[in-house]
Amino acid sequence: MIIANTFPKSGTGLLRQVLKPFGKDNLHFGMFHRVTGEQHSQSTVMNTLQNLVQQDGFVTAHLHWHPTFEHILFPNHKMIMLIRDPREVVVSHVKYVRAMPEHNLHKYFMSMDEEHCYFLSMAGIDGELPNLADRFLPYLGWCRGRFDYNVQTINYLELSQSPEATCRKIASHIYPTPPPDADDFNVLIGKMLMGIDPEKSNTYRPGDHREWQEEMPPDAQDYFIKHFDWLLRLMNSKMYY
Repeated sequence: MIIANTFPKSGTGLLRQVLKPFGKDNLHFGMFHRVTGEQHSQSTVMNTLQNLVQQDGFVTAHLHWHPTFEHILFPNHKMIMLIRDPREVVVSHVKYVRAMPEHNLHKYFMSMDEEHCYFLSMAGIDGELPNLADRFLPYLGWCRGRFDYNVQTINYLELSQSPEATCRKIASHIYPTPPPDADDFNVLIGKMLMGIDPEKSNTYRPGDHREWQEEMPPDAQDYFIKHFDWLLRLMNSKMYY
């Protein structure tokens, strides 16, 4: 089983597209109920993982790091951990929540102007939405860098801007020893690239990767620098790509 793990709004759909050639798509599971936003219990997540690892193919997930989860998955399975600039995530989160009526925060976000929603996405909402750092930090335990044989950390930017090189990195992680016929490996890479259709991903943001600067109001950018710039530095220290 391949675990395609992502922080929410970091490019789950895009990662799913490149993994299609690796077998059955076992859909998605996460730490939180999609409609209510309520966090699943540890036992529920454990049971889900134990069932999934009996399957073939891959699954996309929003899975926090926990030693018990790691014990269930490794060393018999592989993880691709996709991370993204948190400023881009904030923009994607605001746009997504405001566009999705079924989201538990949709009405709340739509009850105020979009500019204020950027502050909500970062500062959080008591009892409803943890702040940005508290949402990110539980995932970073998976980011081990180049020396972990079970996890390959990928940045959304490299996947979207250098898809062929990134697909080769992903495929080489899943198959550390290339097939005897190198052409077979190249065919696999070709199939991965053919599956990419970013506009079908609900995290897709057209244009330059720094578009968040145009979308995020200046006051919200200042708020990020004041309160969460350390998070960006921490993530960069874990982006061994």
